[in-house]
Amino acid sequence: MESVPAISHAVEVAKQSKLSRKDLKLLEKREMFPQDSRNALRKAKQAGEERGLQKGIRLGMQEKAKEIARQLLNVLDVETISHTTRLTIEGIQNLN
Repeated sequence: MESVPAISHAVEVAKQSKLSRKDLKLLEKREMFPQDSRNALRKAKQAGEERGLQKGIRLGMQEKAKEIARQLLNVLDVETISHTTRLTIEGIQNLN
């Protein structure tokens, strides 16, 4: 009889009905804790992945700006390159 999930659940509910409201609340919290923990970990992982992705995009854009600045060094002045690429003048001068 205990092998049928619905019956097992019904037996468990019957056992729990003898508990006080306080005990039932505590039991409910205990049952919810593992799922809450998994959800918290899942959200933290997603947030970390998003931050990592944003950082990667930002670093890629900076590298592309440096590449463009290197190509323009023999064509334009440093101030124009800085304005166009949004790199600092010092950063552009250090590219040489």
